[in-house]
Amino acid sequence: MDRALRLSLSIAGLGGLILRLWVLASPAGALDADEAVVVLMAEEFTQFEPQVFFWGQHYGGSLDALVTAVFFFVTGTSVLTAKLVVVAMHAVACGLVWRIGRRVFDDRVGLVAAATAWITSPAIIWLSTKTRGFYGSGIVVAMAIVLFVVRLTSRDPDCDEDRRDLLAVGFAAGVAWWTGPITLFVAGPAVAAGLALRRDLWTRLWIPVGPFVLGSLPWWLFNITRGFPSLDQPTPGVESTFVDRLDGFVGQLIPMLLGFRRLFSADWYGGPIGQVLAVVVIGGLMVAAVRFRHRSWIPLAVLVGYPVVAAVASATYYVGEPRYGYLLAPMFALVAAGVAAINLRALIALPVLALVLTSFGVAGLIERTGDNRFNFVLNSPEIEPLETAMHELGIEHAYGEYWLAYRATAETDLTVTPMVFVRDAGLHDEVIASGTEVRVFYLGSAMAQEYKRKLRFDDLAHEIIELDDFEIVIPQG
Repeated sequence: MDRALRLSLSIAGLGGLILRLWVLASPAGALDADEAVVVLMAEEFTQFEPQVFFWGQHYGGSLDALVTAVFFFVTGTSVLTAKLVVVAMHAVACGLVWRIGRRVFDDRVGLVAAATAWITSPAIIWLSTKTRGFYGSGIVVAMAIVLFVVRLTSRDPDCDEDRRDLLAVGFAAGVAWWTGPITLFVAGPAVAAGLALRRDLWTRLWIPVGPFVLGSLPWWLFNITRGFPSLDQPTPGVESTFVDRLDGFVGQLIPMLLGFRRLFSADWYGGPIGQVLAVVVIGGLMVAAVRFRHRSWIPLAVLVGYPVVAAVASATYYVGEPRYGYLLAPMFALVAAGVAAINLRALIALPVLALVLTSFGVAGLIERTGDNRFNFVLNSPEIEPLETAMHELGIEHAYGEYWLAYRATAETDLTVTPMVFVRDAGLHDEVIASGTEVRVFYLGSAMAQEYKRKLRFDDLAHEIIELDDFEIVIPQG
């Protein structure tokens, strides 16, 4: 391999790791409530009390929590460990991108695609530090399915290796079925394209059935005994149509995913210039994918099919940050590397250029976390002052707003359950049994204001203890 290319890949690999550690050390790396659920579930796994699905969601498997629990056996319960597990999962997915690129193009393109997938954008750096239940395992399983399908479509019919890959894709698809709908955004278009390219495989579809059932066995065992609740699509909080969701996905989520728009605010980097650049770059990648379709049918099918399949799910109306597009980013990296391969210098420059642009974006993200006081996904204050104050008051149980409750339970020895949106009945029942009426909030949050207004309206005496970032409300009598 060319020395310059090795240097480029090394810089990208090390740089991507440093950026993630930077995020983890900043306020943007704080644990949020959804991540806290994974930590709590992993703790239950270590106590041999497994859960099949992410708490409160019968459509997202618990594989991330299971893998995290394996590491907890070694390190003990640790927020950092939980986050590093999902970073490692992203690294594994990038390794699979290398294998895909090697099949679709060649080894050099595969390596550059993997490096680019590692440092695609500020959004990818940040998302790959968030342990949210099924996204870490989801991206690994999705890339495995793409790899197996690419292997099947890159050889002549009736090859002896077909059976092995059909078995593998069946098992991976089964795990994807259990892991969650987001994996199907990749698996659906990839498998459909594979069957279109290899029509002889239709007569052999019985081969992956057994491995599929095995991979999805937790899903089946759970649903057969409970009336198939996983088939009920979650009710979104906002009315939206398929067209609305597709428009949001293409117009806001994908540009945010690729680093052309800022997280949450969705402002364009560079204003109108950034908007034009996004159209040129994303449009150019799609045109290039079509041009290279004889070599990249599967990545092209995923790029086109993913937004369409995603828009079918009502929950994907939310595009404030691009979690629902997380599994799509590697396909853009793959196509970008394929385009850059036209010129060796461009291929060498792509990872370094991606790293430089992403570094500026990450710096901006970290700088802006202080301006997002009430965005508790992006910026959560240190929990220790709340724990200390509660201990001084002799309080061990409380109710709280969702974005604080599970954080407090995961990061301290307190037991706090949400006032609304309860995910785990066991923790909730424990707090009820304690007889507590104490509420904890982030200082000045909307729910805190609403609860205190209610106490005043009902003329109920209460004590308010304000800390730097939290407030404790104790009803009297």
